Amino acid sequence: MKEYLINSVSSTAELIDTMVDNAKQIEANTFFKQVSLKEVNEMFGYNRYGKQLSSIKKDYHVAYFKGKYENQECYYLVHSAIEYIYV
Repeated sequence: MKEYLINSVSSTAELIDTMVDNAKQIEANTFFKQVSLKEVNEMFGYNRYGKQLSSIKKDYHVAYFKGKYENQECYYLVHSAIEYIYV
């Protein structure tokens, strides 16, 4: 499984722009074959405190991508206009 590396706030604009410019949008199911759904749900606080959405997969505001970050294959999701990168 891919592991969380960094987000766009903690990276550089150049690295993020290169990644985004060459990425391909993918379906949530494809993303979660590579990244742990449980870990992502925990990271973003789904499944707790009576949230209306029980999983990030049900959040239509989130988009999923496959690309390269620093020449490494990566998968990333965009949540609240921030890219969260997994390698």
